[in-house]
Amino acid sequence: MTSGTFGHPSPLDIYVRAMFGHNVKRVVMSRRGDEAVIQFDYDRSLVTAVKGLDRRSFDPSTKEWTIPLHLYIDAVARFQAIGSKVELDGELQAMYDEALVPPPKKPEVTISRCGDEYVVQFEYDPSLVKATKRIPGRNFDPSSRAWFVPIEDAEGTLKSVLKTFEVLECSIRLEPKLRPLVAGLASPG
Repeated sequence: MTSGTFGHPSPLDIYVRAMFGHNVKRVVMSRRGDEAVIQFDYDRSLVTAVKGLDRRSFDPSTKEWTIPLHLYIDAVARFQAIGSKVELDGELQAMYDEALVPPPKKPEVTISRCGDEYVVQFEYDPSLVKATKRIPGRNFDPSSRAWFVPIEDAEGTLKSVLKTFEVLECSIRLEPKLRPLVAGLASPG
């Protein structure tokens, strides 16, 4: 990839070979505007990998491949799948790290029925507690860490409880036997 004096390997090449073995193929990717630039010493498997990417182009004068920026994660995955060492410039590395951070998990609210009450459970979340406190007649049981809502009308009470949580960023898990009561509503489930 890089060369030291008179075609000898650069210190980086020596390091990569020592750390990852002599046959590791090194790929360097950088950002240029709305494109990702890919560079590597010629290797048939690397060329095949990059040719599998949409809208790639090769500049023979610079020996660089370019792809639309939004495809760089796919390119990294293709190169890593064939055992290549992929080096990203600072900007692409920051984008890559951010892309790998999973989105925050939505709190989950579970609703079930126990006798003449609906049972509402969730891990502690201040916004969910605040919303639950707006449900008429609800009571919190510290030993089970659950909220109990008296049922006046099975369908109406359940719809009222669901409406309490619909504006919050949470997922709602209904006990299967409750699903028919809300079949006409959007997406509890």
